[in-house]
Parts: sequence; structure tokens; C-alpha cells
Amino acid sequence: NEPCYAEAEEIAEWFRGFSDAECTFVISPVNGSFKFIYQIGLHKDDHKILQYLRDKLKIGTIRYSAAAEKNKNSCLWNVIAKKDLLKLFAILDNKPLNTTKYLILAGMVGASVLGLFIFI
Repeated sequence: NEPCYAEAEEIAEWFRGFSDAECTFVISPVNGSFKFIYQIGLHKDDHKILQYLRDKLKIGTIRYSAAAEKNKNSCLWNVIAKKDLLKLFAILDNKPLNTTKYLILAGMVGASVLGLFIFI
């Protein structure tokens, strides 16, 4: 399931801007360490954008909120697995983010190199 980097390159510039606007970096404590999650949440009516990203980049999973949840009209694209995060890091290293999210991502990449994160 290796991504076709030519396909990823096709959308890299757009993906960078979309990430700057929409992504969230989540740090979750797990057994004395931390889990890193890259996440984009959209209204469920826009789920095809997340499906496009997942299918084009061949990383991550999409989760649809249950009717009982507070934000029941949303869907999330999560990138959690180590192999997927490393692909994401490579894409965003080639086309760096333009906002302060660049600094957050740089810190996350540095922390992952130091072994401060648990990868799934």
C-alpha cells in the first residue's frame, strides 16, 4: 500500500494549504508517553474531500461521528499509524506548511525522532 508519490506530488501544494487551514495536531498521553495524531475534521456533507485525501495519499482513516455524539454531523480523517505519519511528514517536509502549524509539526517530528511518541 505504498503511496504513489507522483500522485501525492500532484496535490502537494493544495494539500499544504488545506492542511494550514483545516488540520489539527492532537497529542494524547498514553502510558507515560504520547501519541501523535494528524487530524482534519469537516462537516459530513464534505466527507468526499477526506475520502479523496485518504485515497490519493493512501494514508489515514475516516471516522464518522455517531448520532449520539455532540458533533454528530462531522467526519474526521485521522493519520495515526507510524507508516502513515512518516509518509505525511515526508510530504509536508517537501512542501512545508506556511503558518505557525509548521513550528508545531517541526516539534512533533523532532519529538518523534527522539522517541518521545508512541506510534501505533
